[in-house]
Amino acid sequence: MLIAAKKLRVLTQHIQTDALHKYFEVVIAHDEADPSQPDAAFCFCDLPRQEFRYRDTVVITNPPQLGNCFFDDPGGGLRSRQWVEDPQSGEWVRIVVVRGGSREVAGFYNPATHTLVATDWVHDALSAAAIHHIAEVMKWKRRRELEGPPGEIVLGADPEWEAWDPRRREVVRPDSRQDCFSIDGFGEVGIDGSGDVPEARPKPTSDPAELYWRIKMLALEWEHRTKKRVCLAGHWYPIGAHIHVGAEDGYQLEGPFQEFVDAVDSQVGFLLRLSGNARGDYRQRRAWRLQPYGLEYRTLPSAVLALEDLAVWAIRVIHAVAKGERPPRRDQKITNLFNEVLEAKNSGRPFSFDLKDLEKTAALPELILRDEWAREWQAWASELNSSGRVLRDALLFGFAENRGDVTNDDAIAQAQGWGLIAYDHPSSIRPAIGLPRSVRMAWDANMASLIEARLIQLGVLRPRD
Repeated sequence: MLIAAKKLRVLTQHIQTDALHKYFEVVIAHDEADPSQPDAAFCFCDLPRQEFRYRDTVVITNPPQLGNCFFDDPGGGLRSRQWVEDPQSGEWVRIVVVRGGSREVAGFYNPATHTLVATDWVHDALSAAAIHHIAEVMKWKRRRELEGPPGEIVLGADPEWEAWDPRRREVVRPDSRQDCFSIDGFGEVGIDGSGDVPEARPKPTSDPAELYWRIKMLALEWEHRTKKRVCLAGHWYPIGAHIHVGAEDGYQLEGPFQEFVDAVDSQVGFLLRLSGNARGDYRQRRAWRLQPYGLEYRTLPSAVLALEDLAVWAIRVIHAVAKGERPPRRDQKITNLFNEVLEAKNSGRPFSFDLKDLEKTAALPELILRDEWAREWQAWASELNSSGRVLRDALLFGFAENRGDVTNDDAIAQAQGWGLIAYDHPSSIRPAIGLPRSVRMAWDANMASLIEARLIQLGVLRPRD
């Protein structure tokens, strides 16, 4: 059955005021306030020079995701000299928020006119959760759902990995001078807030498979630049494959987030068993954080990324549940892939993509395939990489189908009679040769010989003995 009740909804633009628009017809921020206007909310607005009387105080205790700008300040218009407590004739109700040991004025509300005069509630999209909490306490009724076409649910991520140094044969801390970079169209690599591990920050996309490839492309580019290796084991640092669920720019994603997380956990929670020995308290279900774009799902360990089909399946589950669609089934193939990663994790050894044992991996130059390739091509590249003939790094990548039979290498173009495109791959690896899908998805021994001859000519391969 579909998990339709857990579907996340994408609402219209102006995310900072959308939350209040659910309860007030008019929302005005950073302008002049008219406290006599009914069905209106004024945030961080200038008030007329007169006294306002309030009859009572409602205390809101620890609303979620509250920033300091939510509260009053000297420019906020809610100074005590303008508001006078008068239980007999006051029309307004004072809203006080208590967090920790502090009590701070957040606004005044007139029940007769349904008018709110508040501090800067709309400064940050995170305040939406606090606004909905306050609305429940104040018993404000939702006026309407926002109108307009919905945006698309998009996925992002910030998966972490351990930095394996093949020369020292150990995990090391990253170096901010080498480990941080960005690639147009793909995203960036940075260092986690702990300072202990690198993390990929791929550009968001609505395609789960594309998200995985952006993660892997950034990780492999990091390997090329740093000469270190991606370690997904998690036995040295508590690393996770955090998946972001959000909306397109200018849109807001609305819950129920906890029900969504519970529904996702019921499908992919078993992957927690792939957590490395260092994950500790981070190894738990119901692990998520509210974010301005939506939420960050934090249950998955980084080891999930070791096998592409397993990782893409998990991301597709998250995406399907968010859209209220039937998630892909956990079939025997997924179970087998899970068991393969579990065996690698239980070995206690460092491993990378495709479960490559890093203790057996030397820091050698490599012929790298990006995008989709038939298994025969992958085996061909693997044979070359293990032959000792690769003299320096090189990249073979894919051109889109709509480019036809084209390449960015004139020798291959002339030999095949294709078109030539002057295209530089965003990776720093050179040479980088682009080939069409018609080549990449069908093994051709003659084409392999042609590419191999070209790589020899470019100084990437040593000729066969």
